[in-house]
Amino acid sequence: MESPALGPYVRFSCGVVAGIGASLITQPADVLKTKMQLYPERFQSLRQVVPYVYAVSEVEPVDAMKL
Repeated sequence: MESPALGPYVRFSCGVVAGIGASLITQPADVLKTKMQLYPERFQSLRQVVPYVYAVSEVEPVDAMKL
């Protein structure tokens, strides 16, 4: 049964939001997994790979006051 109240734009928007949410959750984990697979002699655990990825990614904390 399909609800007539939900038009194609609402369904499309829900799909976009779901896709973005899934990417935000899985992409960081995939980066860590890939590093561990490429360099198994260097990274045997998440405790080793997380600080390395954080250091080389040059991520700066978001300052909410500047937004």
